[in-house]
Amino acid sequence: MRIAIQALSVALWLLLVAPFAYCQAQYRQHGPALLNDLTVTPGATLPQDAEGVLCSPTFRTGTVRAVSKATKLQACREYGVSRANCTGKLYEIDHLISLELGGSNDITNLWPQPYLPTPAAHEKDEVENWLHRQVCSGKMTLAAAQYAIAQDWYTVYLEMPHAKEARETSPQARETSPKPSGATGRCGDGSYTFSQSSRGACSHHGGISEWF
Repeated sequence: MRIAIQALSVALWLLLVAPFAYCQAQYRQHGPALLNDLTVTPGATLPQDAEGVLCSPTFRTGTVRAVSKATKLQACREYGVSRANCTGKLYEIDHLISLELGGSNDITNLWPQPYLPTPAAHEKDEVENWLHRQVCSGKMTLAAAQYAIAQDWYTVYLEMPHAKEARETSPQARETSPKPSGATGRCGDGSYTFSQSSRGACSHHGGISEWF
């Protein structure tokens, strides 16, 4: 009888508790960057006259930030981060859609984003600031900015001017980029020369790197 009761208890635990105990969020990955689980953390926004408020010179995120310790621990549990590591040293409890973009304090907008390895939490902060400037300058709608950062913040990061410039001027980009028609050589700064003579070629561009 006792064995039957124990078996029934285990069966009930498996039926009622286990699905929730093992239902953890899974980080997505884009290149070197970790992304939010879209099912658990799809993002959430505050119902307000967003652009008028968010772009005001007097707006401060501290006026809307309200995340309790219990909620932070819940966000960590959902991603399998232990309580011991949920102290703010290794992970930032990040607003996926940032407060400056109208994001809310709801658990569906919070996730533990690691600081390392980079690109990580600090780089996403750059994305948040850049998108806020894009919205407030009229170059992007708020809805588009919210969608972009919730879906894949690292894609936005790669399209930001400094990151895009770094990729285009990297040695790898120079090697793989097609040379212009008629170019006779590549200069040290990555530009091309069309000179038929070595005299003066790339004289203000770091000298000749290679002849074609």
